[in-house]
Amino acid sequence: MAIVGLLPLMFMALGNYLFSQKAFFDSETGHLAYALNSRLVWFNAWWKHTRKEFHFAALSNCAQKKCVGKVGEPGQLSSCNTLQSLARGHASYEEMGVYDMNWDLIAVPGESLRKEDIGQPSAELKKFLENALDFVIGKEYHEHETEKIILPVGQPAFLSDGSRSAYLVAKLDVTRSLERIFSDASDIGESGKIFLLSQEGNSLWYPDQEICRLGKKTEVPSELYTDTFRQIVSYQDRQGKKVIGISEQIPELNWVLVLQVDSSEAFRWLHASMLIGGITFLLSLVLIGVIAVRSSRSLSEPFQELARVARKISGGMTDERVPIFSERESQEVAVAFNHMLDRIESSKKILARTASLASVGELSSSIVHEMRNPLSSVKMNLQALSRKVENDPVYLEMADIAIEQALRLETMLSDLLSYGKPLDLKVEGTVFKTLADNVIGLLSKEAGAKGITIEAKDHLGETILFVDRELINRTLINLIKNAIYWAPEDSAIRIIGKKAENENSYIVEVSDRGPGIREEHFAKMFMPFFTTRHGGTGLGLANVRKIVEMHGGTVSAENQPEGGAVFTVEIPLRIET
Repeated sequence: MAIVGLLPLMFMALGNYLFSQKAFFDSETGHLAYALNSRLVWFNAWWKHTRKEFHFAALSNCAQKKCVGKVGEPGQLSSCNTLQSLARGHASYEEMGVYDMNWDLIAVPGESLRKEDIGQPSAELKKFLENALDFVIGKEYHEHETEKIILPVGQPAFLSDGSRSAYLVAKLDVTRSLERIFSDASDIGESGKIFLLSQEGNSLWYPDQEICRLGKKTEVPSELYTDTFRQIVSYQDRQGKKVIGISEQIPELNWVLVLQVDSSEAFRWLHASMLIGGITFLLSLVLIGVIAVRSSRSLSEPFQELARVARKISGGMTDERVPIFSERESQEVAVAFNHMLDRIESSKKILARTASLASVGELSSSIVHEMRNPLSSVKMNLQALSRKVENDPVYLEMADIAIEQALRLETMLSDLLSYGKPLDLKVEGTVFKTLADNVIGLLSKEAGAKGITIEAKDHLGETILFVDRELINRTLINLIKNAIYWAPEDSAIRIIGKKAENENSYIVEVSDRGPGIREEHFAKMFMPFFTTRHGGTGLGLANVRKIVEMHGGTVSAENQPEGGAVFTVEIPLRIET
């Protein structure tokens, strides 16, 4: 059950992780791409300005007129003010000079330089310049012992008629400019690094030359400086740390700009989110485990208890019942189970009593039929004798007593026949008021003889009661007659109809203000032939119990604190027939 409960949580956590990873990856890609693009904008602006300065210098008089008219000692070069202005500009130059069409050096920025101090341009650069119409860059670069990057650059100069007049050539030191543009990597993180590579993957500029010297191979994978540009690439640096990098070409120089940052820093929020998610998952696992264990126990304990009670009942301990559990659902199961056992036990008793009554009925039926004829003969003879001795008070009294006992015996036989006769319920719907009014109408004269009033209190209203009306009337008549017998004169008898606490049954109470019931009589007052009434047969309350139980109900009696007895009949609202 715990695993089933965790599966949705696991899928949700996995989905959240994948979506978070994609979101963080896209965010970091955008961040690095923006930082890369900003460096390229700065670099292109610097490079454009450098080319523009060089272009204007090539158009100067010095370059166009080949600086004719040398000054100074023999072998000393002519000084050119334009070159001096260029050399003092924003870019740094190692060497600079103007060459004629035969590649002889004719002018330099300063006056103290000699031809021997400045070397010839490379054959490659000469070839580029002879075929170029504008600024050119040599493919090779030079590395000084001071780890400077020197680029050979040149610009042809043209006369007004379009013919070439000279070549302006210089060795451009880009180290300081690159340092200004690329040294600050704080915007890409504490571990961020920016460096330049050649298309062969050699280092051109690196923030820490002790780690990667100029011209040496770097640790970045080849796809960063060959074909994968503006895309995140994961790899390990020289220290074995997992890093991510992004790159872009600088086509004019055949260089590649690379931005690199540690993966742990780039995705620290993702890792933090994963850690929180992992902790949450573990806590959820523990919580679900605890809940599952407690739930399984709370679910299994009622079933185990039901099995225990069922085994004991099957072993003959029919009074065993399920205890009330603490959980509401389990309580309902326990109550329903106990109610079922009570109904079964009640049904067993009713069945046993019914079987007993059937036997009694068969026996009493034959006895009553056999006794009625002789009893009728005895009664008629006694009546005839009473007429013969009506003038003799002593014998007349004896005859009357004999006739009275014969009548009592006849009543007992009729009650016995009625008690033993099987009942066939004819259930129909009615209301309490109809039942109460009918019984009160039948017994009001008998009650009035003792000055007793019968009061009905109806709390059931229009609630439909499904009963056998004739049998329930007989039950209420027996109870009210019993109350009339024991109630003192000028008192009241109450018959009350109301709902039971369980809302599934209703109650009819008949109470009086008589002497109440003696304690020793409670256990046998509903047994056949038990009576405390003078002239009673002992079958009235037994018949009441029989009728009520045939309706699936119960009847009980108790004494009231204020005096008198109360008989309570409880019958289900729905009769199971």
